[in-house]
Amino acid sequence: MGILLAVLFGLATFKLMNVQRQEATLLIAFDDESQRMFQGEVVEGMTVFQALVASSRAGQIKFKYSLDSKSSVVIEELNGYTKTQDKKLVFYLNNSRVNTGNINSTYIKGGDKIEIRYE
Repeated sequence: MGILLAVLFGLATFKLMNVQRQEATLLIAFDDESQRMFQGEVVEGMTVFQALVASSRAGQIKFKYSLDSKSSVVIEELNGYTKTQDKKLVFYLNNSRVNTGNINSTYIKGGDKIEIRYE
């Protein structure tokens, strides 16, 4: 009986945890042929930059960055993009443009959609 209660309690806790789990979506949309989408849990205080780092690790995407003298993010390379190309990476959070240098200070929450475009 004790084991059955423990299993039932574990299932109830698992379902409760799933309901409370907050996720965000990150889409890398350079063109129609090379789109990558990730979805993952958002923790309190998480930034666009942290979501990108987590997605790049999970999706085995080549991602190199640096911080300039003002601690702004500089994307060196991402999924085939390099900063030497004519076009630039543009970040959007829920369809609002975010300055690339500020992705490490732009916070996200559950339900947010991050999109990275090549413009």
